[in-house]
Amino acid sequence: MHNSYSFSQLRTKRLARATRPFLARGISVARCQSCHLAQFACICSWKRKLNIQMDLVLLMHTDEILKPTNTGKLISDILPNNCFAFEWSRTEPEKALLALLQDPNRFVVILYPTQATRTAYQSPVKAAGNKKLTLIVIDGTWRQSKKIFNLSPWLQPYPTLDLSLNQQASYELRKAPHAHQLSTAEATAQALKQCQQQNASELLHHYFNVFNLHYSAARIGQTPAPSISHQALEQYP
Repeated sequence: MHNSYSFSQLRTKRLARATRPFLARGISVARCQSCHLAQFACICSWKRKLNIQMDLVLLMHTDEILKPTNTGKLISDILPNNCFAFEWSRTEPEKALLALLQDPNRFVVILYPTQATRTAYQSPVKAAGNKKLTLIVIDGTWRQSKKIFNLSPWLQPYPTLDLSLNQQASYELRKAPHAHQLSTAEATAQALKQCQQQNASELLHHYFNVFNLHYSAARIGQTPAPSISHQALEQYP
């Protein structure tokens, strides 16, 4: 099944709209056109795919879509039929996005810390009942994510999923202000676990680790070293 709202489709649209060249750090590096890592550190051969019983909506700040360090795209990689990527707009969200969120057959939850004014779940599976659990994943810096959450009136009706954090962030490519603040991929892996999607959680965890290792190695011009996560991914079909 073709997903018209995959991350790759969103990135193509964002590039077409760009009015100036995208000049990221390392722009001179020869990159894989799929994973956007340096060709010698490409992770495409480590990509594995799953179908799961819930959907994810990747709501991306415009600045994140073209960043090679973005980890939200990893979710789209491993869950191509269950992840729908949209660019955030405060006042003009895409009609397809609103239609998806307002589908009466879906139970929509936002991955965001508990707020006093909202219902929050540690695991929303029972609350979803027979509806399809749909998780909104906000993808941006911590400042951008807070803005997206607070300033989008069309997001206000939905409860949140609060993470049970028992780990420190391991993302080496960007440093969060606090150790418990995870990258988008790390947070989503934990959320999938709390939504009883253990296989997807573990797959995303290992795929993220491989991405992190390969990108870090590419920054210093070294060949990525094998790891436990490489070994784990080899076990997936």
